Amino acid sequence: MIKKILFIVFILVMAVSSAMAGGKTTMLISFEGSGAAYKDGPLAGTKLELLEFINPMEEISVPSGSAVTLNNFESSTIEKIEGPATFIIREGQIELLSGKQPEKKSTSFMPSGSGDKIAKSQVVNFGTVAFRKPLKAHGEQSFVNVIPGSKIRIKWNCTGSSSPYTVKLTEGKGDNAKSTVKKVKKSYLNIPAKMLQSGKTFTWEVYAAGKDEAIKTGSIRVINATQLNKLKSAQKEIKKLPEDDLLAKNAMEVSLYIACGINMDAAKLLSQLSKSYPRNVELSRMLQHQLQIIDGLSNY
Repeated sequence: MIKKILFIVFILVMAVSSAMAGGKTTMLISFEGSGAAYKDGPLAGTKLELLEFINPMEEISVPSGSAVTLNNFESSTIEKIEGPATFIIREGQIELLSGKQPEKKSTSFMPSGSGDKIAKSQVVNFGTVAFRKPLKAHGEQSFVNVIPGSKIRIKWNCTGSSSPYTVKLTEGKGDNAKSTVKKVKKSYLNIPAKMLQSGKTFTWEVYAAGKDEAIKTGSIRVINATQLNKLKSAQKEIKKLPEDDLLAKNAMEVSLYIACGINMDAAKLLSQLSKSYPRNVELSRMLQHQLQIIDGLSNY
């Protein structure tokens, strides 16, 4: 159980910063029985959802026979509260109002069984640091990473003109750059999968008829063989989770794809999770962020 809990905790690190900025420090990561619900106020009777950040200064009730496991990012601890109990999040900390003292575990380690200590910021890397370069300076083009042989579609908003669009696809850069220009009447262009070979990079530009300025641009980087092997190794580790542990598997995959910059796959899984947990605003924020990154790209 603790392995499942820790897996779920760390894949949502990307959402933690925005939540903590709003005063939310504690997430529900597991529950037993009926879970818990807000006791008073406008949300009285509303059950907490998995992966939900709890509103501070609102009393939470855990009924008899139920239990909740919480991750507090402020104190880097996981706490399990068994009902009957009530608690509140005060000044970033979990404060028990009634019931027995919760079980506490540190989140400063990776559940590998080795007991090795590891920084929380390192956990989400999951051996994929090589995929990501430092953030680009403002105005520079950043890449969306894709897997070799992916079926990628470039899309843009229709301008209403009956004239064809011009799509310029450039492989490489500098003196070695090679450009392909296509005329298309539809508001999308499918990139042939055979073009997306290991280690290649592409920039794309879309022009409306008679316009010198592109109406849509972007860049794609195809991961190389070494990175692909790391990705496959990580995916094998995820598959080792129990078959009935679908939430943990999806959560780990989200983390992996975000760390690797494979944002289209991350967005797809986040979309599924957001539908399963519609009140979880942090999942929605993560999804919107990924959609912004892949703007103009989709799979076909």
